[in-house]
Order: sequence, then C-alpha cells, then structure tokens
Amino acid sequence: MADQPTDSLIAELVVASRGRYAVIGNAASLRVARAQRDPQATAAALGARYFVVGQVQPGPQGDVVVASPLRMPQQTHIAVGRFPVGRGGLGQAEAARRIAERFRKVLSAETTETTSSQVPATR
Repeated sequence: MADQPTDSLIAELVVASRGRYAVIGNAASLRVARAQRDPQATAAALGARYFVVGQVQPGPQGDVVVASPLRMPQQTHIAVGRFPVGRGGLGQAEAARRIAERFRKVLSAETTETTSSQVPATR
C-alpha cells in the first residue's frame, strides 16, 4: 500500500487491537518491492498469525484503498475492506479507521473461535 494509507492503517490497527494482539508494521522484511514479498516467509519470521495485504487502486471516481487480512500459514483471506478515498470518498485516515475497525471485529471473532475450539469440554 502507499505510505500514507499504510501508516494510517498501522496506527488504527494498534488502536483497534485494544491490547488483544500486536501489530508489526515496520519490519525490514515488509520494505521490499511487492513482487519480492513473501507473506508466508515474513509471517513465519515474525511469528505472525495474520498478514495484511493491501493496495491503493486508482479509479475514475478517485482512489480505492483495498486491504485484506490473511490467516497464516494458509494465506486464507478472512475479510476484505474496500473504501473509496479522495474525490468524494473518505479521507485516507477515515478509510484506515474503518478498515481497522472491520478487521478488529473479524480478528476478535477468529480469536474467540480459536480459543473456544481449543478449550476441552468439561463435565
């Protein structure tokens, strides 16, 4: 993603996490050309269970910020956030806030499901 939306999204993910998960947004392995990125290797190196991919797509009505968290190591997309920015759309900061809030809800549900499924039944 472009620098400004990426920085805004990282900051908003930290706020939205409410201390339930850590956000890594400035690892050296993340600062390579898109064609050279390897989400699997990066997530493994960082010990991450999720990896967010995204981009800013230009369009006739303005840019659209698209972001999706992947469940690792399967690389399964678990949500997609698409928000128009600029010319009549949201500001980049507001788009980042909405994406982060949507992901917070999805990740919270994932965490709850994982925790619930790992708790043995009691009698």
